[in-house]
Amino acid sequence: MDEAFTQLDRAMCLAKNGDTTTAVAHAARTLLSLTDPQRRGIIGLRARQIVEALPVQDQNLAAVRELHDLLTDADPKE
Repeated sequence: MDEAFTQLDRAMCLAKNGDTTTAVAHAARTLLSLTDPQRRGIIGLRARQIVEALPVQDQNLAAVRELHDLLTDADPKE
């Protein structure tokens, strides 16, 4: 899990630097390397923060929607 946090932090840095495509791809790769239960909780929260950090105009990109869907699938409350 520590490695997943490190990789999601890297994705956040990419997102804040304006590299949406790479940030989303990196976050998705990280999440896909985890089991569904591992994606829940704080890992899912961190990934959602990445999506929220993306510029508004990028929120409708297919890759961003796919990442959001991956997070929604892992969270039965949504």
